Amino acid sequence: MINIDSLNYFIDHYYFYIKLINWFLIWTLCEYWMHRLMHFNHKYNFLYHIHKYHHYIPIESLISADKRLPKFSYFFFWFENLNETIEIVVGETLPALLIFYIDQEVGKYILIFHYFYELLATDSLLEHNPDINNKLIINTLAIGQFHLEHHRRQNKNFGFTITLWDHIFGTYGDMSK
Repeated sequence: MINIDSLNYFIDHYYFYIKLINWFLIWTLCEYWMHRLMHFNHKYNFLYHIHKYHHYIPIESLISADKRLPKFSYFFFWFENLNETIEIVVGETLPALLIFYIDQEVGKYILIFHYFYELLATDSLLEHNPDINNKLIINTLAIGQFHLEHHRRQNKNFGFTITLWDHIFGTYGDMSK
């Protein structure tokens, strides 16, 4: 005989995890499209004018081993300069805050993940780390060689967190080419 309390507990937790996965996918889809918008060159697109400075930074500086640990200011969401901070806040934090506003139960976990991911991903610990080249990792997470390929070919690899949307929308840039 099935225990009703156990069944309700299972359904409640199953529902939570389904919501978490769905909101995470919606958040990463927003990130993906915000990053694509940042590459749309138009005189009125302030995101393009802010983000282009990120691509002006020499690749040697981005991959520097000196930049493997987060700077103190990153803990307070200040990333190098105003341009970097605005692009992270607008492109990633605002969609996460919107999800939190809609669904606080799940949104708080998206915000917590986003906070720690930015601490680790910004600079060359994860995002610009040329040593991260494992196919399984860079075909799933938007770090290492996946993101560096975006710096080589700016019409490819727009994912900030995961590579799923690049695969779906045909913007995945194969690192072996």
